[in-house]
Amino acid sequence: MKKLKQALLVSVLGLGMHNVAMSSDAAVGLGLSYVFGEGAALGLKVFSDDEPYEVVGSIGVEYLFTSKAFRPTIGAAYLGDNHYVEASLGWNFGRSAVDYALGAGWADTDDDGSNNRSTPATSSGPTDAPSGPTDALTR
Repeated sequence: MKKLKQALLVSVLGLGMHNVAMSSDAAVGLGLSYVFGEGAALGLKVFSDDEPYEVVGSIGVEYLFTSKAFRPTIGAAYLGDNHYVEASLGWNFGRSAVDYALGAGWADTDDDGSNNRSTPATSSGPTDAPSGPTDALTR
């Protein structure tokens, strides 16, 4: 029954990560965390935005090395230029308890630093259009 609960929770978290990742401008990350009372963990994160130098929300899943268990997480992160620093809360399946962690790692942030959502598309139109009736006849 415990394995079924773990599989179900990891599946639900996976669907949540997929939905956040499919939203516009989401970022993904891979990093290491220190889980207080447990030790080191390797984690996969999805961030609510990909703009560098911003504080964003995160969800993820971590693998705890000492207990060989998974830990779904929710937290807040600061995104830098292709890196993140995060504080998270998670459910420790090894101890069946909520715990907290600090982590850092690589993040796929927006490389050009511009927010694509606020930049309207513009079109200048064709550059070789005829300028008048006589110009159209000479072409």
